[in-house]
Amino acid sequence: MPTIRRSSAAQTLLGEVQAEARAIVLAQPGIKDARWELDREWLAAHYIEVPER
Repeated sequence: MPTIRRSSAAQTLLGEVQAEARAIVLAQPGIKDARWELDREWLAAHYIEVPER
């Protein structure tokens, strides 16, 4: 499978997992919203570079 297709498949799967996680969180009493944010400290600790915003 070409790299682009694998990357696209991985992104699709990640989106599905995030949507499921968001639905679980939003189903909890008192939770009105959820949003994703990169954990820049964790990424940096694992030598993963992330561009500034």
